[in-house]
Amino acid sequence: MLNEFLNAVKQQIANHSIYVWGASGSLCKSVNEQWIRDKEARNNGGAHADDAVDAWKAVMNSPYKDVARCFDCSGLVSWCLIQAKALDKRRDCDGLYALCEPTTELRDGTLLFRVNKEDPNDETHVGVYIGGKQYHAKGRTDGCVCEPYSKSYWAKSAWFKKLPKDEPAPEPEPDPPTPTPPSPSGNYVEVIGGSVYVRQGDNSSTKILFTAHRGDKFTYLDTAATGWYHIETNSGAAYISNLSNLTKHVGDTTEEPEPDTPIGDQYVVVIGGSVRVRTKGDTSGVTVGIAHRGDKFKLIGRAESGWYNIQYFGGSYYISNDQKLTKLQER
Repeated sequence: MLNEFLNAVKQQIANHSIYVWGASGSLCKSVNEQWIRDKEARNNGGAHADDAVDAWKAVMNSPYKDVARCFDCSGLVSWCLIQAKALDKRRDCDGLYALCEPTTELRDGTLLFRVNKEDPNDETHVGVYIGGKQYHAKGRTDGCVCEPYSKSYWAKSAWFKKLPKDEPAPEPEPDPPTPTPPSPSGNYVEVIGGSVYVRQGDNSSTKILFTAHRGDKFTYLDTAATGWYHIETNSGAAYISNLSNLTKHVGDTTEEPEPDTPIGDQYVVVIGGSVRVRTKGDTSGVTVGIAHRGDKFKLIGRAESGWYNIQYFGGSYYISNDQKLTKLQER
């Protein structure tokens, strides 16, 4: 149950899921602009509706359009608890906290809460602590993010009572096939996290075939539109998550590098929470995507404004050069 909850949270960040007020997990591809505006109208008179719509349009023009979902903060946590069969229906922040026991001990799966400044018993925002980081649906311009844990950002922490505190034993599964050794060229995917599911399809909603463990290596075939790795196992082709804390692709140096892999002398790294990728070198450009902390892009050049011209999903786009958001690094 706990592992399922943690994996569900991580996967929504990997899927570039977006923030929409009152949303509880609807797939982005199944909604439209009016649906988003109707949701946002319930909060602050729809003051942030344009930002939510921009984020939706950006993800619908990205490789994540088939897997990204819409959440607000409590919607994300509720949806992930429901996937883990720890919750029966969506709860708001207050409702989630009511099902928790307060704790000062941070362990993977601890819920984090912000509160109303005028009423500390009114929980207003919720996230999840995992491995020294905070996972939450942060806001319209950020979406669902993973950031370094900040104690000062949160007012209190609590443990959801239905989640086991100890790491549960893996669910009984068939004996996993022996991973296929990497090809002689060295083009393979290696598991670097504790364990990760190998699935039939390129997202977390598909059937689990078996569990791979740290050190397992699989021949790399290609990368799916979702970003997941298409791999070869002894039982045939399958897929595995591309989360950077779970797997890494060790590429054949004779092949073309992935379009958004930093190559050459310099690349741009995102150091702020999130930043928009645009069609022009200033804020008048149309948003085509949202980059998050840790994302790296090949530097192509500079716009007259100083903005960085980067390679983004095979195309030429621009990202702000604000030193609080991005910085240049040598390879």
